[in-house]
Amino acid sequence: MRVLVSVDMEGAAGVVDREDVSPGEGAYEHNRALLTAEANAAVRGVYASEPGAQVLVTEAHGPFRNLVPEQLDRRAELLRGKPKPDGMLAGLDADVDAALFIGYHGRAGTARSVLAHTIHGGVVADVRCDGRSLGELGLNATLAAHRGVPAVLVSGDDSVAAEAAEVTPAMHTVVVKRPWAPAPRRCCIPTRPASESSRPCRARWPTARPSPARWGRCASTARCGWRSTCSCRA
Repeated sequence: MRVLVSVDMEGAAGVVDREDVSPGEGAYEHNRALLTAEANAAVRGVYASEPGAQVLVTEAHGPFRNLVPEQLDRRAELLRGKPKPDGMLAGLDADVDAALFIGYHGRAGTARSVLAHTIHGGVVADVRCDGRSLGELGLNATLAAHRGVPAVLVSGDDSVAAEAAEVTPAMHTVVVKRPWAPAPRRCCIPTRPASESSRPCRARWPTARPSPARWGRCASTARCGWRSTCSCRA
């Protein structure tokens, strides 16, 4: 079995502010270690369920150089840096059997969500496929399904778990934090970090790949809402 683990950063436990995920800022180095620990929890969960699995961890945030390589579980391979075909899902080959999403966040415009955005928070206001608003989780899960790869697990705040229930109802969710107070960007209540135990990441592997027809194959129409006209230049 081959498993792809896509690791974003805004959805990691303890991350509450843009500075927490920005290289060069004071808290960034500390949060890199926390993120790597959550990625390791997913890797441990895969091997606990499938000892003979092959796991590829792909970086999915900003410059794609956030995880601490020497702290990553040595049984997994790491794909980092740019350029990366398929971006957040680089490594999604036809022979991948399952995709996991770690450290994911709510889509742009989501109320009471920690660091919610889609692709680029300062540029993209919304992305719709056939009229349906999708965040990074929805877009990536749909791409995976289009290629016949089931998305089996996501970790992040409670808003991305709610989005998973809408987009991929069969996906397992691990909630690591919840927003609190009127300004959820700066205040949240962390739940148990995913890194404390690999048990939440022991997903039941699907016995069959998803049908592209169930997901509507490729969307016939896709629309992107921009935050400013200067962002729309071809």
